[in-house]
Amino acid sequence: MTRSLRRGGRGDSLIEVLVAMSLTAITALGIIGSQLWLARTERSLAARESATSIADSVAEGSGKPGTGQPLVEGIERLGFGYWLKDALSSVDAAAISRVRWPLVVAVDVRVLVRGDSASATAHPRYIDRDGVSVVSADGRIRQVFRRRIALRNAMNSPNSPGAASS
Repeated sequence: MTRSLRRGGRGDSLIEVLVAMSLTAITALGIIGSQLWLARTERSLAARESATSIADSVAEGSGKPGTGQPLVEGIERLGFGYWLKDALSSVDAAAISRVRWPLVVAVDVRVLVRGDSASATAHPRYIDRDGVSVVSADGRIRQVFRRRIALRNAMNSPNSPGAASS
């Protein structure tokens, strides 16, 4: 029987079949690996493009002068009030002259946070950052968070009025 296989050349040996299957498997694995790499790269580039688009839109703003562009979803307003030494209330930065900045001893931070969806109440009320009761026009719940931060090193700074000059 071995004579007839040798003479006619019919059929392949088991080793030849094994080598052909191995080469096919290695080639298929290489193609699959390159497809996975291309898919990962494409997703990464799409994510970068999206992030760049968001950053550009924030940098450009809405295009209307005086109209703010949100940096954080749900934060509607951010305000600061500055307390001068021996003052009865806080003032805006525009009300402080350059020479009076060393007299600032505390800062009030006020953040107006807005809910994502409309409230079950038709028109919920909230206290705005200036302490005034307001009705929500869009039906969303709002909350103002306040924090007063004392500037402990204000009296020891070189620009403070009581600092020794050298």
